[in-house]
Amino acid sequence: LLWSLESVDSAKKFLGQWCRKAIASGIKILQEISKMLLSHKSRIFNYFTFKISTGLLEGINNKIKVLKRKIYGFRDFEFFKLKIFDLHNCKFDLKGA
Repeated sequence: LLWSLESVDSAKKFLGQWCRKAIASGIKILQEISKMLLSHKSRIFNYFTFKISTGLLEGINNKIKVLKRKIYGFRDFEFFKLKIFDLHNCKFDLKGA
């Protein structure tokens, strides 16, 4: 819900309310998440100013890391490079690596 809000002010209000409820709930994991979110609040609120997300880039980097683990031991760098270029075609199926 947070990311669908339109303004930084509404995001600040929403996050503040959510964190207060999480802390008051007495549920340890929610309290920890709340503290973590509050420690990153300036970065979270920057999203509403710049509307830039690195989610896609992080996903691609994760796919490359998985591919690297799958082909561990191969010495052919060109093969690895081709597999990286082909990642968009292979919908999480790295069996051919």
